[in-house]
Amino acid sequence: MTDAGGRNEGRHASADAATAVALMELADLAWFQVDAERRIVAMSPLMEEVTGFRADDVLGDSCLRIHRCGDCLKGCGVFDRGVVKDIRLELYRADGSLIPVSKSGQVFRDAGGRITGAVEIVRPLDTPPAKAGEARRIEEALAHARYSRSDAAAALGMSRTTLWRKMKQYGLA
Repeated sequence: MTDAGGRNEGRHASADAATAVALMELADLAWFQVDAERRIVAMSPLMEEVTGFRADDVLGDSCLRIHRCGDCLKGCGVFDRGVVKDIRLELYRADGSLIPVSKSGQVFRDAGGRITGAVEIVRPLDTPPAKAGEARRIEEALAHARYSRSDAAAALGMSRTTLWRKMKQYGLA
């Protein structure tokens, strides 16, 4: 938590981190976190999908391993400016293909003002923002329901008609 002066209350720092991770996961955001040396310390499942890199394979590596773009090789806007919002760039995926994304990020600082790390959020621009997460949830619900659309729709809290429409929209029908 931060107080009215924008300072971090140390006793809540780990709870804040857990809350932030939960919020990003619930919002279906592709994100990764780095330490002060820009080594990857955490990465969301959706970021794995966007980049094609598995978290287990890149934890501890430089962020440039998963966040490869021309601008990033010149310097890190997040570390240089402290915060960036909606920067459009193209990332090289693990398979070498390019994906257009919008990137936002912010550094974390300790009480002395020193950078301790950062978090970056990436949103693919070739698909609607919620598509990847919602399509994944629909696929998972269908598999869990053994492809019974009625059961999957009930599990997702939507009508069969809405499920069918979304399946068609996302190319799942």
